Amino acid sequence: MKTTMNIRLFLLLLMFCLISSNSIFSQDDPVTCEEIIILLESGMEHQEIIQLLKNIKTTCDFSNNTEMVILLANAGADQNLLDAIIQYKYAELIITTPHSGDDVGSTIRIEGTSISINDKHLWVFLQREGLQVWWPQGGEIMVKSNGSWRQGAFVGSSKDIGFDFNITALWVDNNVNRELKDYIAETSVSGNYYGIPLPEGSPSATIIVHKTRH
Repeated sequence: MKTTMNIRLFLLLLMFCLISSNSIFSQDDPVTCEEIIILLESGMEHQEIIQLLKNIKTTCDFSNNTEMVILLANAGADQNLLDAIIQYKYAELIITTPHSGDDVGSTIRIEGTSISINDKHLWVFLQREGLQVWWPQGGEIMVKSNGSWRQGAFVGSSKDIGFDFNITALWVDNNVNRELKDYIAETSVSGNYYGIPLPEGSPSATIIVHKTRH
């Protein structure tokens, strides 16, 4: 077990060196709480650990674990590192831009990170508060090799100023993907961009933004 942890520590340190030198690298497994403690005890600087978490994320969750907070603190974790652990938590699908609560205009660029899922397809949907239907945005999204993705989106009309909008990124199956592509093809020709029920799918990620201008 100790040998395995030593190998993992070596790989994490190597990963940080590659990040620092701007080398191209494959995304590694997220860092665990125990590994953060080992990195602290090995003398790695807090900012170096934070940079590592920013790039490969962490599964460390101490929200309901006082003992883990104590262990991290005893290992030397300061508030900045604890905040980074919360900020860079690993998830299968994340919307990184915009942030929940942001004020937006008529168009936005939505960005995030995700794992790649065989036989599933990533789409983004918008919904105005008070309505039951959603609007697919743009088309199927291609996830890059580093896990990042982006999609442009239209946020309602001038009549929707002052309303909140839900933004949901969602992985759907092949059948739903075909239906959504048919929807895009149809509405692009007709110009009638009607809303639809949010399809079944997982994993998903949702944020809420506020339309203040058009």
